[in-house]
Amino acid sequence: MCKVNLDNIKIEGEIYCKGIDEKMQEALKDGELVKLRISSKSPGDWLQMDVECKYNCGGHGERCSAKYVDGKMPDGTEVLCPYSRDIRVFGISIQSQVPKTIDLSVSEE
Repeated sequence: MCKVNLDNIKIEGEIYCKGIDEKMQEALKDGELVKLRISSKSPGDWLQMDVECKYNCGGHGERCSAKYVDGKMPDGTEVLCPYSRDIRVFGISIQSQVPKTIDLSVSEE
């Protein structure tokens, strides 16, 4: 078992996203290719996930507008983007060796 140092983590890649609705179900028939970035925030106990997507909206990019305009349902409830998050991490223990880089390449099937 080893401890993972969260300082200076930077992972970038592309994923296909179909958006999300209020029931956490896919909102789009066809997926959109979007850029995803995962990085650590100082002092190293936060992971920040950002996404470049035409449906990403909100003051901090926290909402998904794939189904609802401005990422809000008619009653005002926000539909949150599953890929745009700040995650508080107090320590991660893993069972295997940690690679220096992670390949997030996307293969088309």
